[in-house]
Amino acid sequence: MALTDRATKRDVAPASFEVVACGADTVSVSWRPRADDADWWDMLSGRLRAGWIDHASEMPIDDVAQPECRMKRSAAGGYVSQDTVSGGKLMVWPRARRIAVEGRLAVLLSGDASAEGLRAPALITEAAELAAAELRWLGLLEGDETSFGRRLDLATDVLWADPRSGAAVLDALADAAPATGYKLNSWTAGHGAETVTLYDLQGRRRELVGRAYDRGDSTRQHPHGRLLRLERQLRWQGEASPSLADVTAFDWTGEALDWLGLMRADRPEAVALDDRERLLGLIEAGEVPVETGLRLLGSLVMRQRRDPVAWAAAVGQGAATERKHRRELAALGLPAPAPTLVVPDLDLALRAAAERWRALVGPSGSPG
Repeated sequence: MALTDRATKRDVAPASFEVVACGADTVSVSWRPRADDADWWDMLSGRLRAGWIDHASEMPIDDVAQPECRMKRSAAGGYVSQDTVSGGKLMVWPRARRIAVEGRLAVLLSGDASAEGLRAPALITEAAELAAAELRWLGLLEGDETSFGRRLDLATDVLWADPRSGAAVLDALADAAPATGYKLNSWTAGHGAETVTLYDLQGRRRELVGRAYDRGDSTRQHPHGRLLRLERQLRWQGEASPSLADVTAFDWTGEALDWLGLMRADRPEAVALDDRERLLGLIEAGEVPVETGLRLLGSLVMRQRRDPVAWAAAVGQGAATERKHRRELAALGLPAPAPTLVVPDLDLALRAAAERWRALVGPSGSPG
C-alpha cells in the first residue's frame, strides 16, 4: 500500500537507510569483595583517603614507595581512579562495600584505549574476567567473587542515505508524546534536534531509559542527520543489581529497541529528493564512480540553472560532450520529471534493526 504525504497528498517512498551496527557500548561490572570484613574495608578506606591503591594492599602505607593506581574522591560519595584499570575506570564505595569497573566494552576487551565500535553484549562476561584478574593483582579481589551488572548501553546505529531523513526522525522523536509516567527531553541546535532522551519517573528517582542522538554530528564524521544512534541505557544499583549470568540471559533485541515504543512519535515529515540528492545517493552507494558522478553532478547543476549548450561552450566543451553527458544522465533517470518525496519510516528501520540484533546474538552470545 502506497504512503501519502499529509501536506501535498502525493505518494511517497520509504527513505533509504542501513542498520550499520548494533551491540554494547559502555558497560560497568561490580563486585562485593569481603563484604563481612570490616577491618579490610577500614584498611582500604585509609588507602583511598591517601589517594592510591597498589598491588601490595596488605602492606602498611609507609612501606610502599610507588602507587599503582591513583584514586580521588567522586561526587557520588566514593572514589574513582585517575589511572585506567583493565582499560576502564575503577570505582570504590567503602560504605556500600562495593567496587566496579566501567568503560567501553571494545576497550575493556582489548586493553586498547583507541578501540572503537560495538561488541556483542554477552562479551561483558569476558570483560569482567579480564577486569577481575587486574583487580586481584591490586588486592581488591581474592578468588571467584560473583560479578554483577551495573551498567549496559545497547546501541543501534542507523545510516540514512539522505541526511535530511535522519534529521526528520530526530525532530519527530523530539515532538513525541511519551507514555504515562515517562518524561522526554530534547536538545536542539540551529539545524534541529540533536539529542532526545527518555526518563522513567515511576520509581523513587528519575531513571534514564534511553536516548536517540546524532552520532555522526557528535563525532564530526557525518553531516547532521546522516548517522543516528538509538541507545538503550540499563542501570542497576545496590541489591537490585543482577548477576552477570542473569544479564547475559536477557532478550537483547527487546531490551535494545522496545523502549522506543514508549515515545509514541508521529511519522516524520516527507522530504523531497531532487536530482542532485538522487545523484549523490548513487555516488555514495557505489552505483556511479566518484569521478564520473562529480562530472555529471556539475553538468546537472548547470543544466538546472542555464542553457547546457551555452554552458558547455563557455567552459570549452563541444556539443558532443554535452550530448554525452545528457545520455549518461538519462541512463540514470535524470533529470526526473519532478522531485521524489521520501519519508523516513522509523518502524521499518526498527524491524531491520531487530533482524540485525537477532543475527548478532546466537545461543552462545557471540557475534553471528
